[in-house]
Amino acid sequence: MFWGRFVDLDRLTKVIKLWTDDEVDIGIIVSDFREIEGYEGFDFINSNPDIEKAWTKVRNMFFNNTVFWKDTEWNYRYLELLTAAKRHKSLENYYPFTSLGRLRFSIDQDYKKTWSLDLYIVPTMQSKEIGKDLGEFYVSFNDKRMAREVFENVNDALDFYVMKLSDTHPEK
Repeated sequence: MFWGRFVDLDRLTKVIKLWTDDEVDIGIIVSDFREIEGYEGFDFINSNPDIEKAWTKVRNMFFNNTVFWKDTEWNYRYLELLTAAKRHKSLENYYPFTSLGRLRFSIDQDYKKTWSLDLYIVPTMQSKEIGKDLGEFYVSFNDKRMAREVFENVNDALDFYVMKLSDTHPEK
């Protein structure tokens, strides 16, 4: 699957013509038009089709960001987080969702029973001012601003996050 964001109508017209009229292979078109991004699903499928759909929806959030190509380092770490979380045994029966880019989970398909808004995991934002010494992954676990842990390793962050999930109960 491919997604593109075009700001030049002529370039969009060329892509449509190449694909539909000229029947040029999509791989060739993608290599010639930087506006097109390829979509690859997860390499691991959850056995519950409804949870799998939720994971796909979470992954598709990348395409809601119109400047996704500018935050490649953060996006890479977010994808690393999603892939590791999807494989994490303790999270396999939960429904993932995002709230303001923060990865959260629900125990039901309709997201009616979730943990507190303050319990989430997300890659840290890094910049020249912040630097990498902050850590790679941020786990927030209550409403106090400093009630958080930052980790270099995604699996350590997920293990801590899962521990915090097990310490509290989901709310309606």
